Amino acid sequence: YGEEADIDHYIAKNNITITEKTTEGVRYIKTKEGAADLISGKVAKVKYTGKFLSGEIFDTNLNTTDSLSLTVGTSSTLYIQGMVIGINKMRLGEKATLIFSSSLGYGTSGSSRIPGSTPLIFELEIVALKDK
Repeated sequence: YGEEADIDHYIAKNNITITEKTTEGVRYIKTKEGAADLISGKVAKVKYTGKFLSGEIFDTNLNTTDSLSLTVGTSSTLYIQGMVIGINKMRLGEKATLIFSSSLGYGTSGSSRIPGSTPLIFELEIVALKDK
């Protein structure tokens, strides 16, 4: 039992094929091929939707003009670790789904919208790559 078992159950139940499982434990599912490698030091603009394993959406920026900005190749502390690990694997134009446990998310304490010890799903798309 526990989060890893919950994630494995979710993956099996939804017949998901994992592209890669990182050493940190992020399950990486590529859903659309990217066109170009991200360049370290450039800023990736990211569209995302964050969900629980139940399918409930807790955060998204798809309906806004804003995109999340992350400097490629850095271990940013502005964003949750599982998301940063996934984004740094992606390519420009690529879409991917990340699934990871709370140890790479909001931990055992959670946040105002995220209960503690909750695995998360993020659907991401790298929409642009810009200079800092």
